Amino acid sequence: MLNKNGTSSASSSTPYNLAVADDWNSVITGGNIEDLTGNGITVSNAAPSILGATYDAATGILSVSAVNIVSGDTIDVSKLSITGQAGSYLPTTANVTASSSTAFAVTLSAADKLAINGILNSNGTTAVDTTTFNLAAAANWNQTTTSSADLTGNGVTRLQRHGARHHQRHLRRHHPYPDRHWHQPGQDHWGNQRHHRQRPHHHR
Repeated sequence: MLNKNGTSSASSSTPYNLAVADDWNSVITGGNIEDLTGNGITVSNAAPSILGATYDAATGILSVSAVNIVSGDTIDVSKLSITGQAGSYLPTTANVTASSSTAFAVTLSAADKLAINGILNSNGTTAVDTTTFNLAAAANWNQTTTSSADLTGNGVTRLQRHGARHHQRHLRRHHPYPDRHWHQPGQDHWGNQRHHRQRPHHHR
């Protein structure tokens, strides 16, 4: 619950609050002394935690959201495990540094990208076989500070990408005759060469 440094949790903007019920002070016996709201809590030294990630299958970039990290922290990529269809995969890409107090990004090697594209095989948050995508982080995934294992509840979203086939469908739908207005002299609207019949010459 108190999983983020500051005055509110990582999963919502609801402020931390300490509520006390009636009779919390046993010395006071008269009336209702409950105190339910307005008692803020400030958290410090909370452990780093993963919130979720997005994955761009075209570029091989895994963008991770986190809390309780510091810009410049060293992230041990070998401690990250990505789950999708047919199991999990541990990247072999080199370590990276956090770009801010809430994020870091991993540009996967060609081998890692090929493997992860295979298990994150559908756009969105679930695989073709309905397996939920997840990013698990083993203990000490943040090498700069003490970080506990964070294994579940860290969804991964594979981004929607339109391929060449979609692009061709778009062109056919919106530009059925792409060369109509760009034909060269001597060509028809479809770029075909015009053939002119020569008039016969009459000799007098």
